[in-house]
Amino acid sequence: MIDWKEFDEIWRFVVEYKPRLELAEIYKPPVNVFETQEKFVVQVALPGVEKEDVRVEYSEGVLRIFGIRKDQCSENERKFHVLEISYGPFERKVFIGKQVDIENIESRLKDGLLTIDVPKKKYRFREIEIEKGE
Repeated sequence: MIDWKEFDEIWRFVVEYKPRLELAEIYKPPVNVFETQEKFVVQVALPGVEKEDVRVEYSEGVLRIFGIRKDQCSENERKFHVLEISYGPFERKVFIGKQVDIENIESRLKDGLLTIDVPKKKYRFREIEIEKGE
């Protein structure tokens, strides 16, 4: 015979704690990456993320965007019916390549959209004189 009281307790645990278990994974926010003649542009959708909670790093051809999206409400104040918004740590890595001007990379966060401008290196033309070999 099924102990319904025990079943209810198990079900309550699944409903209340399963979303938190799933959130332990690192969220990967959606990105757009495109280029112009002068630069690469990376856009990252980060609604609800404050500037202080996100970092951008470039190393060896890879742009790394990472941080945390903080939950605004206390867990005691609510009971979820649907949970589709991810909270917690996030990270995206985007391969840009090494032919960039790393000293002039710029980023800005406005209205939940992080935009990173990665200028391309400017190459100068130089003709190399060929000397007569001996």
